[in-house]
Amino acid sequence: MNGSAVSRTVDALLREGRRLFDAGLAADARDLLGRAHAMAPEHETCARWLADAQLTDGALDEASDTLAAALGRAPASPELVVLQSEVALRRGALGAAEAILDAAIATSGTSATLLARRGYVHLLAGNYRAASELVERSLTLDPHNSAAHSTLILAASYDPSMTTARLKQRQRRWIGPQTPAPVPTFDIADSATARPLRRH
Repeated sequence: MNGSAVSRTVDALLREGRRLFDAGLAADARDLLGRAHAMAPEHETCARWLADAQLTDGALDEASDTLAAALGRAPASPELVVLQSEVALRRGALGAAEAILDAAIATSGTSATLLARRGYVHLLAGNYRAASELVERSLTLDPHNSAAHSTLILAASYDPSMTTARLKQRQRRWIGPQTPAPVPTFDIADSATARPLRRH
């Protein structure tokens, strides 16, 4: 297969793999995305989607290997780092997730994605005030970051100092009074029972 044929095949596998993943068929998506990744191991989106499917399908070791290789090529990718932290959380290693995110933020502290994720991990650790502070930093960079809004709302439900009026005031600061806050959604994390976890 020549280069353009490979590219078309990879794109087709990616589209179908993502469709299957969005339909809740993680195992089937994992198979197609794995084929695409084998053909184009340098393709960051392919690696990210494959790792996501592997995580969802419970293949933590495979996801870890996929992410390690992808991060070797793109160490500054916030999306890959977030997935790497999720592998640690799925293994019950809160301390490892914290270390992964802290190291990435030290290198790229201006990433709204990383700050929102670190706030979320603070939330899981029971550090609700720290979670709110980091999420606010994230929202100053990206006022429409849905993960940050979700974490802020969840943190508010656990932080007794965060009244409903205060939460709405903070949200208006970033999204304006006429724009409704995004509905809270929680992706692959659903380690998001938001119960404090132990560090490992």
